[in-house]
Amino acid sequence: MPVGGFIIGTSIAVIAISVSVILVVAMAVPLTIAVVSGLSTLAVLTALQVSLSFNRVRKTVGNQITDLRETVGHTLRQIGTLTERVDQAHSELSDRIDQDGAQLNAEISLVEAAVRELADTVDGMSKAQEAVNSFSQPQHERSAEPQKSTLTSVSAQAPESRAALDALAHGVAPQPVSAVESPLVEQGPVEANGAASETAERDALIQRLADSALADDRAEMCLQPIVKLPQRKVVYYDAVTRLKSRDGGALWPSQFSDALENTGGIKEIDMIAVPRAIAVVRRLIERGRDVSIFVAVSMQSISDSETFKVISDAISAEKDIAQRVILSFSQSGFDLMGPLEDETLLALRDQGVRLALHGVHDLRFDHHTLNKRGIRFVRIDADTILSTADTIPSDIHPADLGGLLMRTGIRLIASDIREERTVPDVLDYDVELAQGDLFSPPRPVRSDILANLTAPTQIAAAG
Repeated sequence: MPVGGFIIGTSIAVIAISVSVILVVAMAVPLTIAVVSGLSTLAVLTALQVSLSFNRVRKTVGNQITDLRETVGHTLRQIGTLTERVDQAHSELSDRIDQDGAQLNAEISLVEAAVRELADTVDGMSKAQEAVNSFSQPQHERSAEPQKSTLTSVSAQAPESRAALDALAHGVAPQPVSAVESPLVEQGPVEANGAASETAERDALIQRLADSALADDRAEMCLQPIVKLPQRKVVYYDAVTRLKSRDGGALWPSQFSDALENTGGIKEIDMIAVPRAIAVVRRLIERGRDVSIFVAVSMQSISDSETFKVISDAISAEKDIAQRVILSFSQSGFDLMGPLEDETLLALRDQGVRLALHGVHDLRFDHHTLNKRGIRFVRIDADTILSTADTIPSDIHPADLGGLLMRTGIRLIASDIREERTVPDVLDYDVELAQGDLFSPPRPVRSDILANLTAPTQIAAAG
């Protein structure tokens, strides 16, 4: 027992006894009453002492609890600081890995280009040697070889060679086989038809390549991620279709879309692209990935009743994931929309499908009208966004475009980002979504994901 408590208890007892003695001696109170009064005094003083002691203990405990709270708060702040440092280290490590991966991909691309160039060189030397050997044969041996009847039969075969694809990739119209190139074809005058003829020949060749790729199931779907800056977290995917040739070459949409728009063959591409994109979304959902997929669709496919029926039926069959399918239209095609196309797109929007705009070359668009017609995303090349107002038609400075679109419910995506230095500039323009080979090039979808879909040729015939 503490000394202070002992002294206080003794004092209370002395006071109680003193009260009883005073009552008996000085006031002549009966002894019984004096004892009761002394005990009452003892009880009152004891209760008062207990109450004061309890208050002191409660105050002490309260102070200790306050100190404990401050200690816990300080610890939580330290944990938060440590978490931020860990997240920053993780982000820096991820950026480093992405940079190293991009450098590795670039080096691999250089090696692939060198190997292809070497293969083309060897192939060219082999063909040249064959031509020399052919012209070196005696006349009677050459006359015994099979003859081709007309120039048309040769040019119609238009071989799918890597040289043709390379020429198309560089914007050069490959030359068809002519009488000048082979002694087996009847000689005839060659007429110059000008630029229009070259474009028509190029479009026809690309159409034949597309027909062959679709017939042989060589139309391959690839996915390119769309990331959120600055974390670079994948939030969407862009589904693109590339056409592969028999010898391994490939044509990307930027190389064949315009030509197939001119020939009308783009509708067959769209009829297989949309169902495949839906199948990919379904697989991503099964794997716990809640992301949406962009898929480019031509306005011709929306205007054509048979093609639209194939697309609409594919979406209707998967109503639960329709909102994760984003149909993207070129600005040039979207500007030509009429009332019929508006009603068609309204039917898709009623099913939950969102719309996007790509291939933007003119910033003088009414963002309120775009929102009213269902556009929720606008994809613009990063170079276009970062350009000055004098280099592209625009009513506002490109730096203000992201905020303007965001206020009307439209998200801006900076596409075709190839260099790391472009990312900070895009962020300065309030652009949060980005796409490009810097983050990842388009990668083919595994064949087993699309294995249960109807063959492309059957889909094309289903309309």
